This record gives sequence, structure tokens and C-alpha cells, in this order.
Amino acid sequence: MVLLLSNAFNIFYVIISPLMFKAFNKHYFPFVVLSTIATGVAAVGRYIAGTNYSLALVMTIIVAIAHIPIITAPYGLLKLFPDRQKGYAASIPLFLPTLGINFCILYGMEFISSGADSPRTIA
Repeated sequence: MVLLLSNAFNIFYVIISPLMFKAFNKHYFPFVVLSTIATGVAAVGRYIAGTNYSLALVMTIIVAIAHIPIITAPYGLLKLFPDRQKGYAASIPLFLPTLGINFCILYGMEFISSGADSPRTIA
């Protein structure tokens, strides 16, 4: 059950995303707005789910489906760039998540090494 919960996002993203790409070409902006709202609602729902596994799984599936337009948003914006700049524009969203993850790892290492786990007194 833990494995299903941790992989539900990837499973449903891969299954559903090819079915939605054609609709994005016609109604892209409304899909992005709807998916942003759905992601926020489902994220709160996952928090509220607490130990309710079924509700957490359903909310994870909603987040996966709602992320399709958000993740593809930068590629939908490639139409705004001239052909000679599309390669640069397409590479930016590929590297930003990795950059963010690396900053989180570095921050975590710094936080741990600074003695953040020692009790602090409030002055």
C-alpha cells in the first residue's frame, strides 16, 4: 500500500497525460487555471486526510492528473519564442527542478550541520 501511494502520482500521470495533450492545443489556458485550483484543493485534501489511506490516495491521483497542464505549461509557451531560441527555452524547465532539489539538499545539510537539532532558548 505504501508503494502504491508513493507511485500513484507517476502511474496516473503517465496513463492520463497522453489522453489530454490534444485538448491542450485548443483550450490550454483554462486547463492551466483549473489544474492549479485542483492541485491546491488536492494538496489540502492530502493534508486533511491524515491517516486515511484511501482519501490520501484519491488526492494523490487528483494531484497527478492536475499536474499534467502545469508540467507541460513551459512547453506550451514555446510558441512565443523564435525557432533559434526554442532549444534554450525548452531546456530551462528541464533543469530547474533539479536545481531546486539540489538547493534543498544543500540547505538540509547546512541546517543539520549547524546544530539545528540542539534545543534553543527563546530570549
